[in-house]
Amino acid sequence: MEFRRVLFRSMAMDSSGFGNNAGLNNMDTVTAWDTVTLPDTQPYSGVLRFDGVDDYLLAPYDATLNPQRDITLQYWAWVDTGMGGTKYICNRNSTVQSRVQASEPGLCQFAVSFYYDQVGAMTLWQLGRSTKEEWHHVAAVADGTTFKLYIDGVLNNTTFAPGVDLRQFAQPLYLGSFSNPPGSDVFKGKLDEFC
Repeated sequence: MEFRRVLFRSMAMDSSGFGNNAGLNNMDTVTAWDTVTLPDTQPYSGVLRFDGVDDYLLAPYDATLNPQRDITLQYWAWVDTGMGGTKYICNRNSTVQSRVQASEPGLCQFAVSFYYDQVGAMTLWQLGRSTKEEWHHVAAVADGTTFKLYIDGVLNNTTFAPGVDLRQFAQPLYLGSFSNPPGSDVFKGKLDEFC
């Protein structure tokens, strides 16, 4: 799902065709969106801006958010220089998570977790660090045998995948926040092309 702006409405429209629209929580319908130019693209206003205080998106549960074994999670992220600690890019409680840790000045580190039946969480942390205040593309791919993390198009870390199904829970998807409680461990920066 990739979210697009809906003028004067407190929602982000899912442009994938699956209808997983998300509500803007504590976000102004005008200032939540930013006009930017990502590498190799034209300027457009589809980038979500998170203030690091209480902003997040909530997409209600839908069966299309429950892949069985093969899954790809990807997004563009701009981590604000003022963000510190570990914050959530996305979270579906006990199913899939992505977070960013900013423990060193000017640097950040991404991680993705997938949760499997009978196994629990499999987490890949970025090897090395990325620079804040720059766009970074993060992609995690699990195909039933391997789990790979790509940063800016380069394979960064890999491990085995357990060959069992991903956990299937009827949970909503949070962007920019942890789910328990909603609005906690909020991200500060910009997100785009989340899918």
